[in-house]
This record gives sequence, structure tokens and C-alpha cells, in this order.
Amino acid sequence: MRLTPNFMGDRKVGRILALAVWHMVGLAFGANGQEFMTRRIGDAVLIITARFSWWEVNMAALATGEGLVVVDTLYHPAAARQALKLIKAFSGQPVRYVINTHHHADHTFGNGEFPKALIIGHSHCPAGMESEMTRQLESCRRLIPDLEGQLRPLTSGNTAQAEVLRGRLSYLKGIERLAAEGFRLTLPSLTLECGAQLDVGGKKIIIMNLGSFHSDSDLMVYIPGSRLILMGDLYHRHNLPFINTALVGDPDNLIAVYDRLISLGSQVDHYIPGHGPVADAAFLTRHRDYLKKLVESVKKAKEDGLSLDQGKTIIALNEYRDFDNFEQIHAANIENCWESVCLAPRGAQVQGGKSDVSAADCSRGRGMECAGRPALRH
Repeated sequence: MRLTPNFMGDRKVGRILALAVWHMVGLAFGANGQEFMTRRIGDAVLIITARFSWWEVNMAALATGEGLVVVDTLYHPAAARQALKLIKAFSGQPVRYVINTHHHADHTFGNGEFPKALIIGHSHCPAGMESEMTRQLESCRRLIPDLEGQLRPLTSGNTAQAEVLRGRLSYLKGIERLAAEGFRLTLPSLTLECGAQLDVGGKKIIIMNLGSFHSDSDLMVYIPGSRLILMGDLYHRHNLPFINTALVGDPDNLIAVYDRLISLGSQVDHYIPGHGPVADAAFLTRHRDYLKKLVESVKKAKEDGLSLDQGKTIIALNEYRDFDNFEQIHAANIENCWESVCLAPRGAQVQGGKSDVSAADCSRGRGMECAGRPALRH
């Protein structure tokens, strides 16, 4: 059994992003404390953060000589419309391209607000978006009565727990309203199996497929001229990396993704996650080092003949306890790693060409970019 941590009762739930199976029930709208912030990186890049008291999600706009390239579109059409106002204030150029870093609702449900843009995503993104909508509605039916029951005893005080519960209810009821109003998903019209390069107005945008680590439709966007990578949901700066072995297979595959990104440190100043503050290579290095120590500790425990329960007791890694929700994520990582750490090494070839990282596996873990990164021209 592979574990996914559940953070329903944790006060820090807002910083756990897209780790739980129903990863999108921590949002609030308008009256529940939503605010939009922007950050410019150089003259060409605008980062937009939709922030709530416990949760935040990022999107980006790149100005070129021939229009804008937007990366991700937030969680709701209304949020995307607000972001568009900020984008128009940043640049009067039209949006020519939208890139979805993966299919989850918080990165794609605003796609429809960009009707004239070519929307680009992983080949698994369209089907993933459709299943995501179904899952969100199932969450509404299952969770709204439960959350209302949890909130009822807390209405006398404006506690942090009550605020989180009200935010979740607001999000879920917002999804119900979207469905009742006939909301239709806007799917990517151009899909990619591997990486590609987009050249727009003198700007080079490299779309990277470094494998499946958070979903089966993960992409990253590297903009060399702005020295940044938009990373989707590989990591959140405040939390431990979560090892989803159903996607990555051998945990060493996830370590290889971090190694690849860290190796670009001399060319990249800004690593921009899907959620949370912008980071640098030092933050990624600490996440990578946790994974390496965990894998080494699990291997040693198994070699010493210890049971999983014994391993959970001795693999403390206390130096990482400053991360939010350490206990839950670390325990799940030990169990998932225990099941998968001894998988045989995977083959070195990938479909469509040679990998950027050795021992790549295009279907699980290290998918990587196809050789040559074909240019997209439209």
C-alpha cells in the first residue's frame, strides 16, 4: 500500500499543496481573504500569486516581442479574470500561448479565459482535466456535509481551524456552482509527449518533461533569458518533498529530477513553484538532500533486516523537522520508499530519443525531454 498523507486536521494545512488525493479543497474565494500579488522578474516576467490566509497559487506571464506567454491559469474563471487585469496592466500585448504545467484544477480551470491563445499541455493533460472535474464534484458530495458538521461547533469563535473549514466549504460550493452554471473545461489544443522549444518574439521558452512526480502530466517551463524555471508542483518551499512512488517508481528517479534542476543553478536564479515563494538552488538542494538521506537510511535499515515499523522508529532525520507537517509527510515517505527503494534500475533508453538524465524511464519517473527538443512554430 502506498500512503498519501491526510492534512485535514492540521493547522498548517494551507501550506500542504497538492499532496492529498483531493488536493484542491483548501481554497477560499473573495470574501474569505483572497488577495492577488505580483512580482516582476526583470522587465519581461510577471509572477501573479493568488493568496489566501493559508494557501497560495502562482501563475506567470512572459512578455515577448510578439505577444504574451502565460503559464498556468489558476483554479477558477473568476480568479483568472482578476489575473488578466493584472496582466493587462503589466503589458498591453495579447496572450498568444498558455502552458499548463499539469492537469490539476488549480492550474487549469481558468483556461477558458484565454480564448484566443494556443493552450499547450502534456498529452495526458486533457484526460486528466476531465477526471479532475469528476473528482472535484465527488469531493463536493462527500465532504461538504462533513465539513459543515466540523464547523458547526466552532461558529462561536473565529478560530484558525474555523477559518480553514470555511475556506474549504467556500471552494467546494464554488465548484458546485460552476457545475450548475454549465462550466465547461477548456482543454489544451496542442499536447506534448516530451519536451519542446517555443520561440516567440525573440524569447526562447523551453518546455521540459522531467517525468511524472506530482501527476502523470507534469511539465516545467525554463526561460533562459530570464534565468528562471516555472516548476509546477514538484515542490513547495515550506514542505518536505513527497515521494509518490505510484508515479516516480524508484525514489532515485525523483532525486535525479532535483539533480537535473540543481545542475542548472549557474543559469537559473529563480525557481518558481506552483505554490509558495520563489526559491533558489539552495532550497532545492535541501529538499534533494532530504530525499538522499531518506533513501540511504531506508536501504540500510532493510539491509540490517529491520521491519518497516522499526525503520519508522529509527529513521528520524530530525534536522528537517522545521518543515511544515513533517510528521505526516515523513512517515508516508518512509513507507512509500520502503516498498520501492529496491526496485531494479530502469533501462537507459526513452521513447523518442536519448534522455537528459541517465537511466531514464519515460513512463514512470524520469521521462525527460526528447532529444533535440522539437521547436513549436505557430
